[in-house]
Amino acid sequence: MKSFNKISIFWLVLILSAGTSFGQTITVRGRVFDKETGQPVSHGLISINPGNISTTSDMNGDYLLYSSQGIRQLSAQVLGYRPLTIDFYAKSDTVIYLYLQVLPYELDEVTVTVEQVKNVRITQQGNIVITPAAMKETPRVFSEPDLMKSLQLMPGVIAGKDGSSDIYVRGGGAGQNIILANGCYFFLPSHFLGMLSPVDLDFLDNAQIYKDYFPAELGGGAGSVIALRFKKPRTDSLHAQLRLGMLSSGFTVELPVKSQNLNITAGLKRGNYGIIGFMQKKILPEEVIPFLPSDDYAFYDGYVSIDHSSENLGKISYLFFGNYDRGKQENEISSKNADTILFYLDRISTGWKSMVHALQWEPPAVNGLIWKLDLNYNRLTMDREMFRQTEKRFAAKLFDVIKTTYSFSPTSDIIGSSLTVSGKSENLRWRAGLSDRIRLFSPNITAKNISYKKSLKYTYGETVRLFEPALFFHHLIISPISCFWMPA
Repeated sequence: MKSFNKISIFWLVLILSAGTSFGQTITVRGRVFDKETGQPVSHGLISINPGNISTTSDMNGDYLLYSSQGIRQLSAQVLGYRPLTIDFYAKSDTVIYLYLQVLPYELDEVTVTVEQVKNVRITQQGNIVITPAAMKETPRVFSEPDLMKSLQLMPGVIAGKDGSSDIYVRGGGAGQNIILANGCYFFLPSHFLGMLSPVDLDFLDNAQIYKDYFPAELGGGAGSVIALRFKKPRTDSLHAQLRLGMLSSGFTVELPVKSQNLNITAGLKRGNYGIIGFMQKKILPEEVIPFLPSDDYAFYDGYVSIDHSSENLGKISYLFFGNYDRGKQENEISSKNADTILFYLDRISTGWKSMVHALQWEPPAVNGLIWKLDLNYNRLTMDREMFRQTEKRFAAKLFDVIKTTYSFSPTSDIIGSSLTVSGKSENLRWRAGLSDRIRLFSPNITAKNISYKKSLKYTYGETVRLFEPALFFHHLIISPISCFWMPA
């Protein structure tokens, strides 16, 4: 009996010792650090598994956990850092420092635009700067905003005929409004019987109209000057936009090439008169229909802008802006006189084409002087043609064809260049330069007649050349004291 009690006590002590050895509780402590800065990280979630025992790091980054012995997994999760997991063998009290790496938070592409509906600004000289966002809030034709119609609502500007895009500024005529793009002057006709201006708002960043104060470099001799600023890329990746409208449809593309310091933008607009014309013929009176454009009437507007900037070359920009407008009207009739049958074909064609090439260079400033060189070319062609063809048939056999053509296609070519330098001091700002424009005007009036295999052609008018050299200087005195004097 005594022997049995001794054996029992021995096994009981052995079991309790083993249970104490395998179930011993150890501590795991340490500190959480930022791997890059070495600063402690607080409020981090520290966990040990298996067991799912968790705690948080305090203001000093310290943490304390209790665990049993064995293979354990220690993990740390902190907002803004990459999760960290460490496998270790817990045999005794352990100290583990955790170093966390910052996790950059990646966003999708963000596009920031600066257009504002109320962004109609008046400069100190009285010039008006208007953005496409503001133009879209003005009255529209067939739900399509228009640059010239928006300018018609500005002070000092009078609209032309109802529905037209013509403007009259300070008593000037509709043809005395000059458009300026990257230093290039050009005259801007209109589309759709004068109701639409050929400048799509998707092409523009803003437009500025000079009404009664012309800077020295702009010269004079016009009712107004409208300066166009075309759109630049607003993102760091490819961006394309498609627009479908009632009168016209178009698209624009923005492509920044950061490796070459290039910004490329382009756009194209096409008229949708085929749809509008069909609707008009259904709802308008019959006596009005003959005066509408033909079904094949079409117009196009497009632009390409390329900009480059670097420390060595400065800023270089190239702009192409083109417009095309074309339509025709045909009428066929026939008559019979005895055995002779006459077939008549009458056709009237009208249209115009315009293109602008503008190169602008601003080299790096030297000794505080800012230089700018402009080279540009503009060509405007108006096309008017009246054509009649008469076929004579006798006994169903063609024996004569008479063709008569009258065409009036005046062409204006403008080659321009200018060099500008500007500087400033504490009390003075100045700008000076010289420019020259060569204007070539060709009337291109012709008359053709073909009959009995004979051809006659007459040309009227001669090309006129005009040189417009100019030298300008402009200065502005900056002083806290202003004086006004009037003679008695």
